Amino acid sequence: MKTVLILGSQKPIARIAIEELSRHKDLRLIEIDDEQVDVTYEKLYLPFISEVNFVLSFLGPMDVDLAFEGLFDAIRSSQVKIEDFVMLSTAGIDNEVEGTMKYPDDVKDVDEYLKQQRYAIKVVDEAEIPYTILRPATLVYQAEGELQIYDEGQPMPAGIVSRETVAQVAVSAITSHQYVNQSIGLVQDTKGADE
Repeated sequence: MKTVLILGSQKPIARIAIEELSRHKDLRLIEIDDEQVDVTYEKLYLPFISEVNFVLSFLGPMDVDLAFEGLFDAIRSSQVKIEDFVMLSTAGIDNEVEGTMKYPDDVKDVDEYLKQQRYAIKVVDEAEIPYTILRPATLVYQAEGELQIYDEGQPMPAGIVSRETVAQVAVSAITSHQYVNQSIGLVQDTKGADE
């Protein structure tokens, strides 16, 4: 049995992923709701981190960098071997988006948001564990069209992608070990950015 730590577990996209992951009888899920506990403290993770095989983070949009510092302090001190770390970030962190991105409503300072995302990714990268960074275009509840995946550094169009589609990619990253050590941009509809 493998254990998946899910951060930001009450977010709509996380709930979709949790529903899918719960169908895998070989996985045990540990859910942490960042609205109920302070995810920046190493001590939060220490009682169970040594049992964790995978981390799936839906934290944010703001202060992900602070949360990752506490989490990675716990990972280092417990010397756990994480098999894969999947993080939801955003398109635009590398100025790769052609067009206008619509960021979450609670992002008041886009520059600071992107800076925090970049730092959080740096924390993951420097930990030298397998990772997958998901950089979706504007998240919506429904989007039509085939998923398009863009490698890191590759220009990608602004557009929309459904939460369900992104959750499915996150689950595939955990269960099928797809996209290991990749940062991928995700978009479904390049015309729907204004929805």
